[in-house]
Amino acid sequence: MTSGIPFSDDEQAYIDESLGRLSYGEIARELSARFPGHNQGHRSRRGVIGYVKKKRAWAVVQVHIPRPLARQAELAGMDITAFLIESLESRLRA
Repeated sequence: MTSGIPFSDDEQAYIDESLGRLSYGEIARELSARFPGHNQGHRSRRGVIGYVKKKRAWAVVQVHIPRPLARQAELAGMDITAFLIESLESRLRA
């Protein structure tokens, strides 16, 4: 359950910087540890996901991921979704 406390500017910046590098759960734990005065010491994975969904316009599609690509994400210790987003964003920046 989420606390209903809006994300502070500092928390929003941290989420934006961490997407693709950390999982939603890891981001929530870091927010709780880094900004306890902003969130009463607790942020949830679900809250972070909700923030990201509201901030980004998502297209919901079903995709088939080649096993070698899924294995790369696993070896990198990343969720496949975060791995794909990071890969796509790096290509857009190039």
